[in-house]
Amino acid sequence: IRSTGDGRMEMKGNVGAQSGITRSGSNYSGNSFDDGYARLGTTRILMTNSDQESSSSGRRCYRAAAVCLGLLCVLLLAAITVLWIQFNNMTMERDQLQTSYTNLTKERDQLWTSYTSFNRERDQLHTSNASLAKEKDQLQTSYTNLNTEKDHLEVSYISLTKERDQLRTSYTRLTKERDQLQATSTNLTNEMGQLQKEKKALQKKVEEIGIYRLAAVCLGLLCVLLLTAIIVLWIKLTAERDQLQTSYTNLDNEKDQLQTRYTNLTNEKDQLQARYTNLTNEKDQLQTRYTNLDNEKAGLQRKLSELDEALNKPGWRYFSSSVYYISTEKKTWNESREDCLKRGADLVIITSREEQ
Repeated sequence: IRSTGDGRMEMKGNVGAQSGITRSGSNYSGNSFDDGYARLGTTRILMTNSDQESSSSGRRCYRAAAVCLGLLCVLLLAAITVLWIQFNNMTMERDQLQTSYTNLTKERDQLWTSYTSFNRERDQLHTSNASLAKEKDQLQTSYTNLNTEKDHLEVSYISLTKERDQLRTSYTRLTKERDQLQATSTNLTNEMGQLQKEKKALQKKVEEIGIYRLAAVCLGLLCVLLLTAIIVLWIKLTAERDQLQTSYTNLDNEKDQLQTRYTNLTNEKDQLQARYTNLTNEKDQLQTRYTNLDNEKAGLQRKLSELDEALNKPGWRYFSSSVYYISTEKKTWNESREDCLKRGADLVIITSREEQ
């Protein structure tokens, strides 16, 4: 038996020649019988080869379909990977925008609180300025008010120091949260890589088992579901990103406005502080003048007491804010002067008629 070029099989030789079967008186000889048997065998062999060719062509079709589905899965996996990376980037952007939104909200609240406190301080400083302007002559009252204002300024300084510490603490906490988010992002990336490895291993197992149709259907449904989920997530994240961007812009504008108000209030505070310093200096000057006047008053009271004592003594007379002692003794000029100095006075020279 040999194979021909067109895929058929031929049997060469006489198969039934050795059996020695002959028929007399008939047209059938051993050779013709052998030829018929050989043709029947050839027909059977041809039928078997056609079945093998149809089965091999079916296998080739299945293999081609499996290869196409594998390429489609690879392309879908690449697209899913790209979309997943974009999804992670958008998630990170959303988290960053949410964090910045939270920070701006906190800054806005803090600036508003500082704005309110500065308004209160400004009102207090205006009140204290007015009270100091009105009660400038009353030194003791103004001194008490200035002490009160000093306490308020110390309290505001302490509150500003606490707010600064709180801002530093919140900044440290946000830095730690950012590091934690980066660590979780790294962990998610590693888990995604492991899942992709497991998926590839499962694909290899499915290929080894040979469930091509079921795997193709499942992969097609999975790809459709993944594409649908990715489109929905993309739309949702785009909307959320736009909303967060809008809120971020609004908060940024509010932050700028509050920063401008804060700067204006800081300038007003500096001006009020300068006026407070000037008033404090004026108060110190008035206190110094008050002390000097008090000393002069004490000196005048002392002189007045001395004058009272001198007036109560015999021989002393008061005239035109001065006290005179008229002596009846006769002495020289030097002796008279020494006597006046001993009495705490001085020898006078009379130059006017009224005094005389």
